[in-house]
Amino acid sequence: MSGALGDWTRHRQLPRPGGGQPRRDEPTGNLDEETRDDVVNLLESMSRFRDLTLVIVTHDSAVARRAPRIALIRNGRLSIRQRERSESLA
Repeated sequence: MSGALGDWTRHRQLPRPGGGQPRRDEPTGNLDEETRDDVVNLLESMSRFRDLTLVIVTHDSAVARRAPRIALIRNGRLSIRQRERSESLA
């Protein structure tokens, strides 16, 4: 995993379409799928190891599907969905 991630803190982000500036608070925003999954795996394992809650805010549905609970804000309303035990984690 460390080879795939390398020193991601020095990763240069590409400009966004429409001229918006990339944000440092979106750790998987400009990554290929394999590296994105490496980052999420690392965050999840650190969370389990330290017995901490991990909160991820994302527009990436593949990342969101990995969460045991998903909170959505639509039209100013908050809804929370708990994943069924039978649903896969990946």
